Amino acid sequence: DCLRCFTETFTVDDALEAFGFGRFQFKMCLLTGLSLAADAMELMLLSVLGPQLHCEWRLHSYQVALITSVVFIGMGIGSPFWGYISDNYGRRVGLVMSMCWIFYFSLLTAFSPVYSWLLILRGIVGFGLGGIHQSLFRMTLLSEFLPVKWRGTCVLLAGLFWAGGAALEVLLALLTMPTLGWRWLVALSTIPIAIFLCLCFWMPESPRFDVVMTRREKAIATLMSIAKDNKKTLPQGKLVVHEQCSHGRFRDLFTPQYRKTTLLLWLIGLAEKHILASILFILTAVTIFVFIARAFITAGFQTVFVYASEVYPTEVRSLAMGTWNAMGRVGGFVTPFIAQVLLRTSLHLTLAVYCGCSLLAAFACLFLPTETAGKRLQETNLN
Repeated sequence: DCLRCFTETFTVDDALEAFGFGRFQFKMCLLTGLSLAADAMELMLLSVLGPQLHCEWRLHSYQVALITSVVFIGMGIGSPFWGYISDNYGRRVGLVMSMCWIFYFSLLTAFSPVYSWLLILRGIVGFGLGGIHQSLFRMTLLSEFLPVKWRGTCVLLAGLFWAGGAALEVLLALLTMPTLGWRWLVALSTIPIAIFLCLCFWMPESPRFDVVMTRREKAIATLMSIAKDNKKTLPQGKLVVHEQCSHGRFRDLFTPQYRKTTLLLWLIGLAEKHILASILFILTAVTIFVFIARAFITAGFQTVFVYASEVYPTEVRSLAMGTWNAMGRVGGFVTPFIAQVLLRTSLHLTLAVYCGCSLLAAFACLFLPTETAGKRLQETNLN
């Protein structure tokens, strides 16, 4: 047995497969789900603030649309930035920093004296929101703690927390807006973020990230903690650590192996987020059709998240997700002007834009070069 400890080796994947899905992964799902709910509440807040400020501050339609657009602009700028932070300094570091950022500037939004201040602060909040997706949600931190069998299921089910957060924001608006006003709504919407920040000290760094950064001792300590929580034992042998040449370089996304995947995912993200964001703003009597459309849009959205988090190696995973998310925010930036401004001019033209985006994304999916279902996550695979 002693000889085996020196001659045998194991990888992070081997350890996670041996641990299976247990208490540790369940706690991770709950904690990451809390941040997803907070993310949903901040975005759903936009659909509530718009009509209220339109009346209270007598804003024009384009000014109301701009409140949403600046958030998506901020997310588009922030996503690659936080992706770089996550790939170079850690998923946990990027997540905690971005959540502190969102909490502080979202709380300041409640004290906005005029429209211009509100616009600036919501744009800054959007910059922080880009960090949730790169550091944690579905793409990196959560998926890097899950065994292959459970990864797709857990990442898809994580979307339920986002839906729950959106529903909670609407309920909160119904309770506070008639009596307390929009400022209290904005302030109370930060409560899930505050709870997360109190609990996040338990959350460890991704062992995959530690392995890529050649920090074997930290990775082993995290794996031992997971084993203890799941009442399992660490595999015998020495943990394999890959020597890495780069950490989250933008040009690595365009190596021959990943160039096609990167461009296609950008196109899909641009189309999907454009359509998904539109559901927040198009109010129509045909509620059942909107409900069905949202269900299918969310299903596609979740699936692309799973795929994108699995196709890239650990060393550039967050950066890849950051740039993909940034392209998607271009669609989110354009959406308010189509759903709130163009819709007043032509319903048919508005729907044609969304139908065209849907078809474009569908065709792009057909040309994705790699199937990731049932495969282990790559630690390093750049030439």
